Amino acid sequence: MSRDPDNQLTTISLRSLKSDGMDSSEALLINAAGRIIQENIQHTSYVDQRGHADNNDYMTQSGPSYSDHNESLFVMQTDPFGKPSLNLTRSDKNSQIQEPSSSGLKSDNEQIVIYLEEGETSDIKLEKAEVEVLVRQNLAHVSIRSGRRSEVWDRFGSILVEGRRVKNYVGCVQCKKVYYYDNSHWYGTSTLKRHKCRAQTDKCDYLDVKIMTLQRVQPVEMNPVPVIVRTNTVQPVQEVTNDLQNFMDDDVQRTSATDIQGEDMPITPAEEEALEVEKKVVIFAAENLITGSLSKQKSFRELIHSFIELSSTNSVGAVREILQRYDRLDNVLQVLSSEQHSLLLRKIKESGSLALSLHVDLCGSLAYVTMCASAISSARYSGLSYIPLRFVALANNENIQENVKQFFYEAIESEGIADVRRVVITNLPELFERQLRTEKIVECVQTSLENVVNVILTGSGKLVTDQVEVARDIAVKVELLNLNSKLTRAIRNPGNKWLNILETLQAILENEAILRRHLKECYKEECFAGFSRESAEDILDFFKIFKDASSKLDLSIYPNSHSVFLWKHKLLQHSTPRLGDSEIKTELRLCAKTAIKNHFLVGKFYKMSTVLHPAFKSLRKMPIDPTERLEIFEELRLLCEDKISENTSVKGRKRTNEDFEEYLDSPMKAGNNEFDRYLSEEAKLVSTSGYQVLDHWRCRKDQYPGLYQIVTMLWALPTMAIPMPEQLKHCKRNESYIINMFTLYLSRKLDVCQNGWQCSTVVNSNDHLQ
Repeated sequence: MSRDPDNQLTTISLRSLKSDGMDSSEALLINAAGRIIQENIQHTSYVDQRGHADNNDYMTQSGPSYSDHNESLFVMQTDPFGKPSLNLTRSDKNSQIQEPSSSGLKSDNEQIVIYLEEGETSDIKLEKAEVEVLVRQNLAHVSIRSGRRSEVWDRFGSILVEGRRVKNYVGCVQCKKVYYYDNSHWYGTSTLKRHKCRAQTDKCDYLDVKIMTLQRVQPVEMNPVPVIVRTNTVQPVQEVTNDLQNFMDDDVQRTSATDIQGEDMPITPAEEEALEVEKKVVIFAAENLITGSLSKQKSFRELIHSFIELSSTNSVGAVREILQRYDRLDNVLQVLSSEQHSLLLRKIKESGSLALSLHVDLCGSLAYVTMCASAISSARYSGLSYIPLRFVALANNENIQENVKQFFYEAIESEGIADVRRVVITNLPELFERQLRTEKIVECVQTSLENVVNVILTGSGKLVTDQVEVARDIAVKVELLNLNSKLTRAIRNPGNKWLNILETLQAILENEAILRRHLKECYKEECFAGFSRESAEDILDFFKIFKDASSKLDLSIYPNSHSVFLWKHKLLQHSTPRLGDSEIKTELRLCAKTAIKNHFLVGKFYKMSTVLHPAFKSLRKMPIDPTERLEIFEELRLLCEDKISENTSVKGRKRTNEDFEEYLDSPMKAGNNEFDRYLSEEAKLVSTSGYQVLDHWRCRKDQYPGLYQIVTMLWALPTMAIPMPEQLKHCKRNESYIINMFTLYLSRKLDVCQNGWQCSTVVNSNDHLQ
C-alpha cells in the first residue's frame, strides 16, 4: 500500500500470476489456478508497487516469483468538488496514474470513477471487487445488524461507506470477507453460515490444509496409479462413475463446484471460474498426452478436485507447492495414461474383441485407422464405448485392404495381444455411404450451414448489405467509446462470423436508446442515420431458424442422423416466399432457397436414416426427387436381403476359423418382403421430440430382424467426422468447441446393443480384412 502526498491518492497493487520461462503444461495449470483465485480467494496478500510483500504473505516466502508487467490499481480519491470517488485503473507498471474522466466512461486505460453524491441517503450499488478494496483499505466498515433473528448476524453486518449502506453486500466482522446477500433463497443466510472465518482459524490447521502433497507409490499389478494423500482437514472427493461424459456433465460439474457452497445453492461466477480450471486441464491432457480415456481414472479426477478445492478455499501458494514437487506435472498424467493403456490391453485380452475404425477425409479417402477396445459403457446404458488405443496414418490409399491388414498384424504383435477372437470394423457414416457406392461424402453439417448463411449475407442485395454495414459501423464506434455494454461483448465474442453479425444486430436493437445517447454526446450520432429498426428485426427473424438449426445439429448434443435431412426440409420451407413479406424478407427467402440447394448437400446416408424413422418412412413432402426416393428404397431392400447378417458371437469360448467361415456363409433370416412390410405397415402418429427410434426397433427386432440390424448400423454411427487428437492443437475455435470435440471423441455412446457388440463387419483375423 502506498500513498501519493501530492495527489492524496491511496493505491493498492494486486499482481497477476505469470509463469515466465516455464514449461507450457505447468504454466497452463498455474495460470488457470491464478485466474480462479481472483474470484474465489478468501485471503491474499497485497504487494505495493515496489514489490515488497506484507509479513503475512506466505505466498512469496518460498518458490519462484511469478510477476507480470500489468497491475490492477484501485484508487480512492476526491473530485474537484470534494466528493469521494473510487477509481479503478489498469495500467502499465511504469506509467503514471491518470486523472479520472469526468464523463464517467472508460478511457483508454480503462478508468472507472464512481462519485458519492452529497446529501444522498440511498444505498450504493458497487461491484464486489470494489467493495472488497474499500473494506481492505478501511474506507468502508462493517456494521452489525442488530435485532435480526438469525444467529449469523452476530458475525456479519452491513458494509457502510461514508454512512451509506452498500446494496446487496455484507461482510464478516472479524476477517472482513465480503459476501453477496439479497434476502433470497439462493443468496441468503445459508451461504454466510458456511463461512470459515480466517481470524478464528488456528494457524496449524490452516497450514495443514495448505500442505497437501502428491506421493508416488510402488505400482501394484491391478491398480498402478499415483495416489493423493490428503490431510484430515480436507474432505475426500466423492467417487464418481468412470465415464468422461459424466466428467464433463453439468450435474457432475455442479457437484464439484458446490462442495463448499451447499447442495441447494446455484453456481456463482466464482464457481464457474473453478469449472474452467477443470476444462483447461482436460484440454491440456488432450494436447500433451498420448490418446487414452485419461479422465476416467479416479486418481485423475481427484487431482483436478485437489486444485479446485485448494485454490477455492485457500490460495495459489498452496497450489504452487504441489506443482513444485515435480519437475513437470505431465509426468503424473503420463503415469495415469500408461495405466489406462494397460487397462485397455487387459480388456482386449479378457474379451478377445478388437475394433478397427477406418476414418475417411472430406474427399472420401481413407485417412487413418484407430484400434479400439470394446467395453460396455455402464449398467444404465446398453451402448458401446470405443476407447482409442493408437492411430496410424495411411499414406497409400490405393490398396486399402492391404494397409489395414498390415496395420492390424503390426498392432497385434506390438501390443502383445495373443488371443483375439473377434475383430470389428466400425466405419464412420462417410465410410458406410462410400460402401453404398455414392460418389461424394457429405460435408460437415456445421460448415454447410455456415456456407449457406454467408452466401445469403453476401448475395441478398443492397438492403441487407446496407443494414449489416451500418450495424458494423455502429459497433466500431461503440467499441472506441470503451462502453462495457452487451454490444461490445458481442463484438469481442470469437464465435462464428455470421452468428456474430446476428448478435451485433440483437445488441443494437436492445440498447438502441442508450447507444444513441452516448453517440450523441460524442457527436457521432450520424452513424445511426442509415439504421432501420424494422429491417434489422426482419433480418433477425429470418435468420433465427438458421441459428436453431446450428445449435440442434451441434456435435455436443449428439444429433440423430435423420435430423440433418429434416432440418434441410425445414429450412427450405422457411425459404419459400410468402404473402405479406417485406421487401427485405422476400429477397432473403429467394436467396436462401438457392443457397440451401447448392451448399447444404445431404448425402444418401442421412436420407436412408430418415426412411427408417417411422414418422418419415414414406419421405412424402420431403425435398427429394421421386426417382432418388425409389433408389433409396431399392438399396434398403438389397441391404436387407444380402448385406446384413445376425450377430453370431458365442460367449465363453474361443472362436475358430471354421466359426468365421460359417458366419460369413450364413444366409439372412429376413424375408424378401421385410422392407415392403415395413412400408405397408399403418403409420402411427409419433412425437418427433424425444421419440426413441432405437427403442422402437428393439421392440420389433423379431418381426424385422434385417431392418433392425440396418438401423443399428445407420443410427449407431456419429453424424459427423471426428478429427485426430493432433488436430486439436491447431484448432482455432473457442474453448467450448474444443471441449465438446474432445469429450465426443473419448466418450462416444452408441446406444445400440444389449448383449455385446453390434458390428458392421466381422472379419477373419487369420485370413483377410473387409
